[in-house]
Amino acid sequence: MFDKLKQKLEAKIREMQQAQIARMDLSRFNDPMTEKVEWIPMKSGGANFKTNILKQKSPSQYAFQLSKGGILFTGLFGVIGTGVSIGGLIALLSGEVVALFFLFVGLIFTVASFFLYRTMGTPIYFDSSMGLIWKGKNQPKLAGNQQDKQRVIY
Repeated sequence: MFDKLKQKLEAKIREMQQAQIARMDLSRFNDPMTEKVEWIPMKSGGANFKTNILKQKSPSQYAFQLSKGGILFTGLFGVIGTGVSIGGLIALLSGEVVALFFLFVGLIFTVASFFLYRTMGTPIYFDSSMGLIWKGKNQPKLAGNQQDKQRVIY
């Protein structure tokens, strides 16, 4: 029933993306590869707000880390879960049997918030001077001389 509408929307989105690319001046990159690369996402969708940002930590090091929007997103789960859990606990103390359900759902949201923050909040570092990419706050230690075969010790 909605297949025709879906096809029209997808065609319109592709048309808008192509128009955006046409307005972009690819010669400013001074690289012939930019004209050969597709400039549209492989898969559309995702968050409609920035959950992560790329920050420059030093001239040779960048970090892909959680943005303020991402912190609010994960925190929202925690606030909702904590609020529902407290409400369920208060109702449980007053003798409501249904309160166990709210207590359980609230705890699920709180735990989900914790795991969302742990997974989304772990920064990914890119260091061009050492040629390393790692996940987490601690920089990996290199065994031996950096110029030799680099073996990373975690």
